[in-house]
Amino acid sequence: MMFFGEERLGPAALDARGDRLMSSARRRQGWSFAISRDFRGAAYSYVLAENWRKAAQAFSELAAYDLQFGGEHELSAASALLRSAKCYGQIEDKGTQQ
Repeated sequence: MMFFGEERLGPAALDARGDRLMSSARRRQGWSFAISRDFRGAAYSYVLAENWRKAAQAFSELAAYDLQFGGEHELSAASALLRSAKCYGQIEDKGTQQ
């Protein structure tokens, strides 16, 4: 989750933080709360930076990761897919305004 101090970071710093977290999550193996947390943290960093494409990708990878393990992770995967769709909607909205 984001802390108040992180919200004051600029878009470039938030984007870099998201990249670091995505890299960390992709390097780890198996199921771990830390992997899920890294994907989620990266996605929210991208959202705060308004980098909608990377946010949508991070939420999609979180959903795919959670679906691998089924059970109680399915609700988390569904939520991540919904957030990914909302990010893609932001991309579409930006494209039609120009």
